[in-house]
Amino acid sequence: MPTRERIAACLRWRYLKWVFGVMNTCAMLPQLVRLVMTRQTAGISITMFWIILAVQLAYSFDGFLTRNRMLMVTLAGASTITTSIIILYYASS
Repeated sequence: MPTRERIAACLRWRYLKWVFGVMNTCAMLPQLVRLVMTRQTAGISITMFWIILAVQLAYSFDGFLTRNRMLMVTLAGASTITTSIIILYYASS
C-alpha cells in the first residue's frame, strides 16, 4: 500500500474528515446565535460573509460533481448557516 494511503488509514481519515466537515459547518453558529439574540450587526463584515458563502457553495458543488458526499453535505449545511446570517444582517440593518 502506498505511503499516503497508509497515513490516511492510520489517521482514520474517512472518519476524521467528517469530523472536520461538521466543525466547519458549526463554526458560524455562534455568530448566527448572537445575531438572532441581539439583532446587532455592528462589527460584522458582510463582505466577508458573501465571500465565505461563495467559497462554501463552490466546494459544495465540487462535492456534487465529484460525488464527495462529505463536501456536499457539510458545505451545503455551512452555506445555509451563512445565508441565514446574511439575511439577518440585512433584516436587522
